[in-house]
Amino acid sequence: MRFRSVAILSLVFTYVFFAAYLSPFRKVHIPFDLEGYHYPLLDYAFQGVASGRLPLWDAAIYCGQTLAGNIQAALFYPGTWVLFAANIFRRRLTFQGVQMFELAHVWLGFLLSYLWFSRRKLSSLASALGAGVFAYSGYMCLQLQHQGLVTSMAWFPLGFLGIDEANDSRSVRPLWKLAVASSFVFLAGYPPQWAIFALCAGAYAVARIGQWRWLALGSASALLLSLALSAMQLLPSMEATKWMLIDARYGLGLKDPWFYLSYVVPNYWAFGMHMPVDTNFGRDYFYLGAVGLFGLGAWFTARRWRESAPLLGMLLVSVIGLTNPWNLVWSSIQNSEMLGSVLRSWYFIAGVSVALSGLAAIGIDAFLARSGRFYRPLLAL
Repeated sequence: MRFRSVAILSLVFTYVFFAAYLSPFRKVHIPFDLEGYHYPLLDYAFQGVASGRLPLWDAAIYCGQTLAGNIQAALFYPGTWVLFAANIFRRRLTFQGVQMFELAHVWLGFLLSYLWFSRRKLSSLASALGAGVFAYSGYMCLQLQHQGLVTSMAWFPLGFLGIDEANDSRSVRPLWKLAVASSFVFLAGYPPQWAIFALCAGAYAVARIGQWRWLALGSASALLLSLALSAMQLLPSMEATKWMLIDARYGLGLKDPWFYLSYVVPNYWAFGMHMPVDTNFGRDYFYLGAVGLFGLGAWFTARRWRESAPLLGMLLVSVIGLTNPWNLVWSSIQNSEMLGSVLRSWYFIAGVSVALSGLAAIGIDAFLARSGRFYRPLLAL
């Protein structure tokens, strides 16, 4: 399929998928942190810019705090300025506009995933279905209340695409995509998510069989370059952290096997519109979808191990970071105030979800290659 067709069809699908949040079918809105924290930050920044000033200080929250140094305000994220430009004739941002901004990043995540999987020489259908697992399955939808996590995760595939192209071309030039993706992940507003991205990108490069040394060095250089590109946000934030009370937030790891049941069982914890918020306290929704589970099942029988090695490397690092086996991770970072604060076990779920979507795409591609044309229309439906 042509990329233009994929872009248009996926935009329509994204609208239909989230129709309950969008006009004219709107019935619900994204709750919790998006409406109570992220939207006020964005609206305050927009009003400052609209009045002709760069808002450096926010007097309306926590008895006053820096806005330029608050990464979660995403003041220097390019997407934020696109949002501001789209509302240039308004006096203030609308909450509906912020919801559309976030859902547009879900669509962007799908498109970049499709490009990534296509570059791995997977079929168009397998690439599209794998990208759907990345963009529309449980983890991404769960994080809609956290703007910085969704807007940053949308850029993950671009970084992995750059690593693949550098590997295939035996050149470091394509790693500019990793540098750009990394800077956008950082500027989008959630440092723990950038730390997860950097570790996953490193594992993805190192797991390349036969030529990991130069690729790992090039990827590390691109990640460092991204911090230089993000200096307009990094430096004010470093200044602001001097006044913070730093505490360790990594935790002990998530070892309870029941926690992961929602990956494979739809709505296992019985979330619903009319369920009290605290009914499933401590449980989350990560369902991969029928396509994702089918793809993973097909992957187990595909035996495409060399092709899967980078994704498996990413998955291994993410699982170790998530579960903290034998207290291995915490014992390694506990003496570092910065790592203990930035790294958090829960957010390694992002790496798990990305790796599983890639493995599912490989599995679907292997199934299509074995099964011929008869099953293609059926699987697409």
